[in-house]
Amino acid sequence: NNSSDDTRQVVEAFAAQQSAFSVRYLFEGRQGKSHALNTGVTAAHGDIIAFTDDDVYVHPDWIREIDKAFRTLPCSGIGGRVRPLWRQPKPSWLVLTGSNRLRMAIMQFEHGDTPRPLTGVALVGCNMAFKREMFEKYGLFRADLGPTPDSLLRGEDTELSYRLAKHGEPLYYVPDAIVDHPVEEKRATKSYYLSWYFDFGRTSARMGNIPKHGNRLFGVPPYLIRALAVNALKWWVTLAPVARFKRKLDTAEALGRVVEARRLLAEPTDRVEPRPSAP
Repeated sequence: NNSSDDTRQVVEAFAAQQSAFSVRYLFEGRQGKSHALNTGVTAAHGDIIAFTDDDVYVHPDWIREIDKAFRTLPCSGIGGRVRPLWRQPKPSWLVLTGSNRLRMAIMQFEHGDTPRPLTGVALVGCNMAFKREMFEKYGLFRADLGPTPDSLLRGEDTELSYRLAKHGEPLYYVPDAIVDHPVEEKRATKSYYLSWYFDFGRTSARMGNIPKHGNRLFGVPPYLIRALAVNALKWWVTLAPVARFKRKLDTAEALGRVVEARRLLAEPTDRVEPRPSAP
């Protein structure tokens, strides 16, 4: 994905030293994770395409368990277990369960110990797989979503999950397809979470159906301003530290949604984001 270091040499040296499976290096000059993913999907030949990230530890049986899932479950796509790997004490404000549970700036995807269908749950990009035909039928990852060098904007995996579910494609959770995701120290900070939530709000605006017509307040539909005001009020009146920070994050998310909606609605009305074409 436009690497300017010795990535190519490292990959090609690794490929030359082992013969257990084929390794190919692809160069994608456009920066942004979705461009890289789409290049990989287009170049792939297999019937099942699996995805992981460069910062996780993959369980030795990962590929075997993915293959088993597609042979034994009536699925079009699967999401495997993602376990956070802590290398420093978890901050007290970072709550991953219960009513004050925070969103997945810390990667964790665990839904029990048995495979099960997923309803209303998005897959996680560092551990998911799909039948190749899903991309042929419904298109690639949206290039206006996903991380870029200067943005925490994400959602390419979420949008694809919901797109498939909308068309009735069954998605399953597979607990034995495991990756461990190290928690970077910077991710366990309040400033990172605030930035992440703000960009999550921006992602939500891009994925949502913001009305193109109707009343406007500060350039956006009034319901977005109301949501921002309600979240801000909850933040101001909440005193318990953990709950108060959760309300602050909700406010940042609502603000991101307002900012991105305002930007999108200011664009020409005839500009429509095309669905990525199939390979």
